[in-house]
Amino acid sequence: MSGIIDSIFEDDSLRNVDLDKDGKADGFTFRMKNPIYSGYYRVFELEVDSDKMPAEDIEIYSDNKTLKASQVSFSTPLCLIPGQPSEITVYRSGGLKPGKHRIRSTLQLRNATSQYLRGEKEFMLRS
Repeated sequence: MSGIIDSIFEDDSLRNVDLDKDGKADGFTFRMKNPIYSGYYRVFELEVDSDKMPAEDIEIYSDNKTLKASQVSFSTPLCLIPGQPSEITVYRSGGLKPGKHRIRSTLQLRNATSQYLRGEKEFMLRS
């Protein structure tokens, strides 16, 4: 099933961002679209180059609202609508170095099966 989930990542969307406008990267961002599974998710985890990103450092902008990954739970699920773009921002001092980066996501559906969906993509970050 990972082939379907891998397609959620938008090509060429990985960028460093200057969130406080001081001229230095404070993190990075990328875009994804909901996989074919409509519904609510109660887990959102992210790894970059095999390093697990702290949930409190990840923000997900979807459905006109922003939610930290640490807030995603059974009682506060993340709503992803099929085909709707979401922007993921990770707060990380200095952002990412130019070059190849492998991003892996794990989502868990909030339904009777509690199915885990995992996806992985290699991105090229230009300077």
